[in-house]
Amino acid sequence: MLSLAALLLSTQTALAGAKASGFKKDTRKSANHWNAVSAIDGNLETAWMVKGESENIGEWIMIDAPNSYSTLNEIKIVNGFAKSEETYKDYARIKAAKLEVLQYDSNMELQPTNKFVQLTFEDKIEPQIIKLKSPLKLESETGGTYKFTVTEIYEGKDYPNFALSELVLYLNDFDVNPQITEVENAVDGSEELDMIDNKTTSYWLGQANAKIGVEANGAAISRIGITPVRGKSYARPKKVKVSIGSRSNVLEMADNGKQQWVWVPTTTGYPGGSSWDTIFVEVLETYPGKKSQNVGIAEIDTKASSLD
Repeated sequence: MLSLAALLLSTQTALAGAKASGFKKDTRKSANHWNAVSAIDGNLETAWMVKGESENIGEWIMIDAPNSYSTLNEIKIVNGFAKSEETYKDYARIKAAKLEVLQYDSNMELQPTNKFVQLTFEDKIEPQIIKLKSPLKLESETGGTYKFTVTEIYEGKDYPNFALSELVLYLNDFDVNPQITEVENAVDGSEELDMIDNKTTSYWLGQANAKIGVEANGAAISRIGITPVRGKSYARPKKVKVSIGSRSNVLEMADNGKQQWVWVPTTTGYPGGSSWDTIFVEVLETYPGKKSQNVGIAEIDTKASSLD
């Protein structure tokens, strides 16, 4: 019988940190078009899809944890091949799955643990966010991975094999100190350090389409908190885009003067990138100000899921 480590080496590695038990080959597309990477790329026109002759049950995808000690609190999936309503119904979808923790031992071989949860999903094309009743903790100095194994499916209209468009893991994160690395369209005389001074009475002003680059000194940022300027004299952010590389999330902010958080787009199965990535915050729309249409931001805060 093959060891778990040998089994992993025999599978197709789609991207560092993401592996699948198997995937559909398609000579008309790129070699990894239907591999594990397509479930963590933020693109609904791609999907992890198993072979047509697969029995579906028992197929799995694994996403490496970003550090040796982490806690998985909730997940998001976009079920099926969600490119369109038609493709969604054509292929089978996941009805239930087992989500578990595997940990590396001293020989760097993955070992099972007794930490797992059973999950069920609705048969709908819209994203589903599920908060785990029992968070999954990875507690190993050498790290580990989260394994998602299919246990039940909804049948497809035309094809028996299932697809999964997106899988995102939301890990326990922690406060880190942000750094403002660059700004665009600032109002003359406005100080960007006023956004990271822990004072909501001071603020930075930007013109239309203001853009702010944020890093966190060796931390992989998972979320960004935005606190608008107090009062209604200046414009306040209404729609904000947070981007890393070519991927972005958009936050619709309430006009209540309170701090609001947005997840950084996933690049490796969980929000955030590496500690070397600059996260950009761009104001797309504003609530009008009574005195000025320059947009005011009082504070930028950051959380991270891992440190170098």
